[in-house]
Amino acid sequence: MKAPLNIFCVIILSCLFSSCHRTVHCPDFDENILSWFPYEEGDVFRLENKTADTLLTIPIVTVKIDHTTHYNTGFECGHCDDMIQIHSNVAGFSISVFIKDNKIKSEHYYINKVFYEKFIISNNYVLNNKEYEQVKIFENAENSSKLIVAQNFGIVGFIDEDGDEWLLVENDAPQQQVRATITEIACE
Repeated sequence: MKAPLNIFCVIILSCLFSSCHRTVHCPDFDENILSWFPYEEGDVFRLENKTADTLLTIPIVTVKIDHTTHYNTGFECGHCDDMIQIHSNVAGFSISVFIKDNKIKSEHYYINKVFYEKFIISNNYVLNNKEYEQVKIFENAENSSKLIVAQNFGIVGFIDEDGDEWLLVENDAPQQQVRATITEIACE
């Protein structure tokens, strides 16, 4: 009677111990996500304010994409979380994107001293006589400014706190092409 109980206890403890530190494989990075952020280091895009006849040139200095390939349970970092970070040395420009299981959980844009994070999606959006199939319109409630991001184009315009429109006039990044390097990381 004792032998079957001991074997049962060993099996249960083995199962519990092995499940505490098992390897979980994450899905491959969905490169379609990058269609909203078509930037690479060295790219430059320009926005023009026609009211003030001013040009804002934003060179992309760094693009960092981290993709979690797998993790071991029992560690605090154990999730299939990915991150995209894009920075410039102009206008305090930065983009931070947090992804879990290939779904964007949050996006943060900082441009021209304004922070954007909440958005609505609009289809067939017309801006400056150009129609974009799908855009995200971010609004900053504190100063009524807006940021417009189009799929396959990135930032196509924004309306600043004075109501002036800044529109994309030039973007040397090719559309619909993934060129950024995705760094694979693991939590072990």
